[in-house]
Amino acid sequence: MNKCHRCGTTETPEWRRGPNGLRTLCNACGLFHAKLVRRKGAAWAAEEVLNNKVCKGKNGRRISVKKQAMDELKKRMKQAQVVEIPPLPPARGYSSGSTPASSSGSPVYQFR
Repeated sequence: MNKCHRCGTTETPEWRRGPNGLRTLCNACGLFHAKLVRRKGAAWAAEEVLNNKVCKGKNGRRISVKKQAMDELKKRMKQAQVVEIPPLPPARGYSSGSTPASSSGSPVYQFR
């Protein structure tokens, strides 16, 4: 029994040629691979098809594992608490228009 090298399905109306040879991709993955070969070239298409696996989602549709990992990362970032640093109070001892002098008499510059 054949198993698709990209999505793992065993049932398809037609088996297609993939980067690993004849009858290695299901119909959907084979058509996707053929489209990538025409657009990007054989080497790029092979890397894309073999490295970005797909799985079935909750509703039975195919989901790219790479996209699924990004969705999980976004979800975790939303759950994380954002720490906000309060602004520093203005420096004391001189007016906002003047520059303070050090003990040697030269001006002291503060970077904000």
